[in-house]
Amino acid sequence: MGKRKRTWPYIKAFNAHVRGTKPRSHIRLVEAEIRTLSRPLHTQLSLLHPGLSRTASITTRVLKHIYDDHGAHAPEIIKHLAAMVGSPSIVYENKPGRAGMYIFAIRVDTRTYCGVMDIERTRHGRCVLHVRTAFYASNPTAYLSGLNCVWLNVSRFVEPGGQRIPPS
Repeated sequence: MGKRKRTWPYIKAFNAHVRGTKPRSHIRLVEAEIRTLSRPLHTQLSLLHPGLSRTASITTRVLKHIYDDHGAHAPEIIKHLAAMVGSPSIVYENKPGRAGMYIFAIRVDTRTYCGVMDIERTRHGRCVLHVRTAFYASNPTAYLSGLNCVWLNVSRFVEPGGQRIPPS
């Protein structure tokens, strides 16, 4: 008997409440955990936001937005959310006036996927990371230029032979 493949809670929420719905239709609002942050990333963000929880979450409203507005790229974006949140290639501080505090970016093959994240303080004093939106960046250098890098996952930019890969 083989090992069972894990289904992330946000995928279960997507399949139960969003998949197959008509565009702009109302759905049940459910919050689901995406994944825990990697220890180095959590440590870095905890310096900026004391009391930050290690888990990140997403609502079915955000999943519905991705499903409705990103067409053919939506399944890939949703598929890569766990990796994007758990161990992104690079984390940028978003520009003032834009939605979200941070942009988590991950390179998969030749594509760059970005997730816009917000940190909210609960009434109990904890900080929680929420996904506001996610998208496929067709021109990542233009979109991400001018943003301040908050965290860089060095292991994602080094090939097994030791060659450095540029983060563009």
